[in-house]
Amino acid sequence: MRIAFHCVSLVIGLYLICQGAIGFMDPAAVYSDLKAFESRVAEDPSARHVLANGGESDQAELEDIIDDVILLSDNGFRVAAAGLLLSVFAIGGILFENGQKRDAKEIAEM
Repeated sequence: MRIAFHCVSLVIGLYLICQGAIGFMDPAAVYSDLKAFESRVAEDPSARHVLANGGESDQAELEDIIDDVILLSDNGFRVAAAGLLLSVFAIGGILFENGQKRDAKEIAEM
């Protein structure tokens, strides 16, 4: 039962590592989409106010939002690091449990 718990922890850790890796790619894609949107909006005179306001609030500029998107990559690193740490502890737990089972078998066979 304890090994099953460690296996579940390992799966969760691997999932977090994958999510962290995906998080590293997302800001670049979103930044590219925002720049494409910016160029389309700049061509439309009736929608230029969107660039001035950033689409969220009157105080936010589009460049501020783009900077916020670029900063998302830091979160991807944290998620991947947490997943790696969880995976290492899970693998250590599995190895420890297997070692205890072997020791118990050797003692029982004596």
